[in-house]
Amino acid sequence: MSDACVTLEEILAAAGARCAALVPETSGYLTLAIADATSRLPLSLDDRAVVLTTEGTVTLVRRGSPVPAPESARALRDVLARLLHVSSGMVMPGLSAAARPRQESDRGADAVVEELEAALIPVNRSAARR
Repeated sequence: MSDACVTLEEILAAAGARCAALVPETSGYLTLAIADATSRLPLSLDDRAVVLTTEGTVTLVRRGSPVPAPESARALRDVLARLLHVSSGMVMPGLSAAARPRQESDRGADAVVEELEAALIPVNRSAARR
């Protein structure tokens, strides 16, 4: 990737190696941005296809194929769980609960978004980009 962006794969690797700081709140906002990017067209998520720019914009390089809503929700919870695993700092119980696997409904990403927003109250999407 270029200097202007980083992939989810690179974020996980850097935070896991403690070469970059990642706090739980940032993990939640990043997952929320990924959910927003996939809400209209749920795709299978590939860590190399999720791109974060220096401006805080999350985009998906279309590598994945469309998936059913429950699978989309499971993928988002998995991303959140992996990000929280490499995060450092105070544990946020709401985010931890949102990351737990469960039987998913047909609401898919929308259900995950609601849980993330509740855990991150007050949600400030512009602050998430900083």
